[in-house]
Amino acid sequence: MNKNGRVRLEVEELSARVLPSVAVVPKPVFAEAAVTITTSPKILTGTGSGTYTRDIRATYVDGPAVYTFSGNTEILGFGSARVTGTIHAGSMIPIANGSWKFVIGKDALTVRIDGKSPNHDFDSVTTLRYTVTWASGRLRGLLDQQGRFILRLKNSSATLNVPEVSQGTFQVTLAQNLLNGEGEGVYRSRGDQTKMSIQGDASLFSVGKVAVIGTLELPTNSTGITGGGIWTFTKGSSTARMVLTGRASSNRLFQTTIFQYEIVEATGVFAAFRNQTGTMLFHMTSAIVLLSFPSYASGSFRFDLTQNAVAGDARGTVIKTQPGNSGDRHQITGKADLINLGDVQLKGSIQAVGNVREGRALGTLTLRRGNSAVVLKLKGPVQFGLSPLPTMFEYTMISATGTFQKFKGHQGRLQIVLNFGTHVPPSLAGTFLAKFF
Repeated sequence: MNKNGRVRLEVEELSARVLPSVAVVPKPVFAEAAVTITTSPKILTGTGSGTYTRDIRATYVDGPAVYTFSGNTEILGFGSARVTGTIHAGSMIPIANGSWKFVIGKDALTVRIDGKSPNHDFDSVTTLRYTVTWASGRLRGLLDQQGRFILRLKNSSATLNVPEVSQGTFQVTLAQNLLNGEGEGVYRSRGDQTKMSIQGDASLFSVGKVAVIGTLELPTNSTGITGGGIWTFTKGSSTARMVLTGRASSNRLFQTTIFQYEIVEATGVFAAFRNQTGTMLFHMTSAIVLLSFPSYASGSFRFDLTQNAVAGDARGTVIKTQPGNSGDRHQITGKADLINLGDVQLKGSIQAVGNVREGRALGTLTLRRGNSAVVLKLKGPVQFGLSPLPTMFEYTMISATGTFQKFKGHQGRLQIVLNFGTHVPPSLAGTFLAKFF
């Protein structure tokens, strides 16, 4: 209020903020949103590892097994955090609950964990739920957030003094409740195979196995049709209705069509995904023209659902050199068709783990279109020394120029498969197929 008694309104600039609703109901992942989340995050995501002990003495009187954890995590946008916590897993009722505390310097937060009891087959993965119940300092913006707490227990062994107490290592991932997954099925189409009905199954990360039916029209350049369809996912009495919109691609190198999706209706176990948007990669894997009905064709397909702002396929050639103790080096050249980047040239190198006890395969890739380019830093999982190149990598876009500048800092995963043929001795030149998601 000024000295004249009038109320003065100030308008806050929202372009640099991520509203709290983004953490609950994911919005379309445009490039600007991806950069904002990376540099000024309001979403609790990250990975970590450490050691744990498991005490089952209380289970003799129908009490819970007690898991105690200690380790380190990398929280996206905040850095390294020290983590400690416990999880109680019921012996008679398969329910787990507990709490973990994350400390980053003078700031900290606590998450409540609940869900189905951890699987006692160690080296298996258990998905629980987390809720941020307390936060201080610069972590206060994460208060009340919810998401997935993905826990993997490994290398369990009993202690010498107390047989009921075992110990081992763990890996943990904090992620949002996003509808990611993959599926496959069969389709039937008329005429030019652009309009089809589909039926199949999918494995969705947050839901599990589901059935899917629907219709789909592939986009074509010749007619200017954008393509699209409506799919319905079903699990028991729960359903989700997905609307798809596709884009025409000038690159016919890949048998992949990229669609944007939106969940317009959702009930039951799908209710949390209503209004969620993302990307579908649709792949036609085979096609057969029905001779008895010449205007009909059928075939198989597979698809991937992701929220990644950069997703698509790549292929090309690879040349392997063997420099000795430093691990095999793979020079890669090819092309990729990626959402938001388009048709790009791909070039880079990846080096396998050398003659060390354990390490990670590392590399860089450059994606270029005209005067615009992004450089990806690749990091593979921990492997024993002299292991072959892994098929899965995490990547971070460490630099970007031209129209790709807004993607600097973007993160995702890369799956790559090398083929050097069946030559004896093995050839040092081959081909590769890759998928960004």
